[in-house]
Amino acid sequence: MSGGTLAKQWGKKGHTILIGAKNPHSQQYQDLARDIGATASVETVADAVRAADVVVLATPWGAVEDAITRCGSLVGKTVIDCTNPLKPDFGGLAVGLNTSGAEAIQRLASGAQVWMAFNTQSVPISWLIP
Repeated sequence: MSGGTLAKQWGKKGHTILIGAKNPHSQQYQDLARDIGATASVETVADAVRAADVVVLATPWGAVEDAITRCGSLVGKTVIDCTNPLKPDFGGLAVGLNTSGAEAIQRLASGAQVWMAFNTQSVPISWLIP
């Protein structure tokens, strides 16, 4: 499930959705806000985070540090981490065996309460059958 899918579902339930984007004028994000409806708007990442009660981090792993930096202060915020710490080619984990993606995000999002959720991924059927 992508961040856009989550936003659409929560928007249908009447939640206010602030889409934080590097470029708030991007057609992609404007289209998403339109699809969500009147409860959605597109803001800079920092403006969206400042106004939000809950921050949903739904980026590729390689964009996590930049996204969190753009957030500004996350002190006192609840961050729902939907990321998977995968290499860009999906050839394995981008973090070592001594830490986890969640731990890396908690360090970056200092002062926030970080919860991991919605980060499932497709698993090839050969992984499921011995």
